[in-house]
Amino acid sequence: MGEIFNKEIINEDNQEYFELINRNFNNELENNSNNNRKKYWKNVIINYLEKQNKIGIDWCLELINLIKRTKFINEKKFIDLFNWQKFEIKTKPNCLNNKDSNLKIINKINNLTFSLKSSLSDKEYELNKKKRKEYIKIFEEHLNDKEHPISICIELFIQVFIKEIEYHLNDVQQIKDINEKINKTKIIFEAIQQQLIFFLFKIQKCFAYMYSNVIPYNFFNEEKNDLTIIFSSKFFSNKTLYYLLFELCKIINENEIKNFQNHIQNLKKGNIHPKNININDKFTLDNYTEKLQMNFIIKNDLNITDNILIYLNTHYKENNYLSYQSSIDLFKKIKNYNIPFDKIKLLYSLGKNIIEDIMKIWNPIEKFLPKNYLNIDGDELILIFSYIIIYSDINDLLAHLFFIKNFTTQETKNSMIGYYYTIIEASIIKINDLDEKDYGFEQYEIYNNILNFKNYEKQEDFNDEINTSVITKETI
Repeated sequence: MGEIFNKEIINEDNQEYFELINRNFNNELENNSNNNRKKYWKNVIINYLEKQNKIGIDWCLELINLIKRTKFINEKKFIDLFNWQKFEIKTKPNCLNNKDSNLKIINKINNLTFSLKSSLSDKEYELNKKKRKEYIKIFEEHLNDKEHPISICIELFIQVFIKEIEYHLNDVQQIKDINEKINKTKIIFEAIQQQLIFFLFKIQKCFAYMYSNVIPYNFFNEEKNDLTIIFSSKFFSNKTLYYLLFELCKIINENEIKNFQNHIQNLKKGNIHPKNININDKFTLDNYTEKLQMNFIIKNDLNITDNILIYLNTHYKENNYLSYQSSIDLFKKIKNYNIPFDKIKLLYSLGKNIIEDIMKIWNPIEKFLPKNYLNIDGDELILIFSYIIIYSDINDLLAHLFFIKNFTTQETKNSMIGYYYTIIEASIIKINDLDEKDYGFEQYEIYNNILNFKNYEKQEDFNDEINTSVITKETI
């Protein structure tokens, strides 16, 4: 995943898969005994681990021994899955059970090797797509079955891998020099990340082999990312594994996290608000937005009720009011998710919630607004996200983003869901570029120092000019 995901792993995986297909893998399975067929998936993973052990990956040997010793109680029901008819009877998606008129289309789809849209009519393609989605749900159910051989393998792997990470984490935590500590952690993290990803793809491939007589793996060409997310979620749902990996992420980013948090705290001391960072008056959701709304009402001579006018004029004056409060509260929940896809999905939800925050303020007069008046472009989103980040107080935000970057597929990051991850990254850069003295913090200190000095000297002229009042953050 991350930077590694699009490189040799995918290409190697596909090449090895198609080589097996070219050797008539399906026919070999049909000719083999049930015992050999039952053990095939186990032999694939053990063979992979033996190769890794030979090149010095120590934890592989322990996992090999665990897998060899483990009795998989219900293997028989998974042997049945190699038979298309039995699988079809047991798991036929509901969407294919209704109309007899669909039978010809269904048979055509079942006989397809590739699900290319160009080879199907629109109706066939949509039915094909629906069928694939239904099967993925079935695969996910099987994968979440604790007695499924692949699930057992994953659990055994996690047991072994947790010990491996704990060993290295304890090692780096003994290092006193911060730079040495960070550099060594980076090396350890890259090695662990690579081994985790390789094993994830190997176990995913074993799962594909197990069902290869049912549906060819390339039948799910458009859903490859969905399958990867399912397997990734299976790994990271283990909270101990997540915690250990996240600790490594925090150590790697320790200096950046500390500097970023200090910078944000200084910005907040200046009582920074949306207008400070050039958010458009339409989206500041404070007195600037209220002034814009009132001018619009007067200019267009709108017939607005008193209740609406009161709301527009007072919503931002409530005690402890903070623009985008609900979005800030939602963003804070990123620390509650340990699955990478769930974290990036939260950022997507945050983008939608920002729109809801805006519409809540503009809803009373929305029907009078020009078309596209409240459209937000990427640059404006970066500013709004920057404001939300500043007030969210997520101390280890950079570690969360590092975790997402390294354990989320590039395809996910390039999708609409991943769009807001890109916005967040740009917002971090924007915040780092903000100069603390431009947002009230430094002026606040300077002016009060001058004022105290002048008061001490009892210079009446100066005191008259400033009305002997102490300048506060609120008045800057």
